[in-house]
Amino acid sequence: MGLVTVLETGDPSELGFAESVLQQAGIPFVKKGDSCRSCSRWGRLGTGFNPIAGPVVLLVSEDQAEAAAQLLEESMPDEKEKPAEWDQDGEPE
Repeated sequence: MGLVTVLETGDPSELGFAESVLQQAGIPFVKKGDSCRSCSRWGRLGTGFNPIAGPVVLLVSEDQAEAAAQLLEESMPDEKEKPAEWDQDGEPE
């Protein structure tokens, strides 16, 4: 049985939340791309995203992919619900 991508992100908070959701549901997952996040001199550029390594990918087994995707979709906050990003002057972007 193969692995299926259920999340691809460069946002550390989104990644941590998704990992927590899957762990609480007892769905095993594999994280691809996280071990090399700070390998290059570019690091994470303060955004959690490394332009060399790319985003982190969460993979689950094919037989649990549908349940995991549905669970993440129901649990993850919508873009509309996320707080506004703030610029350097403390103003919403």
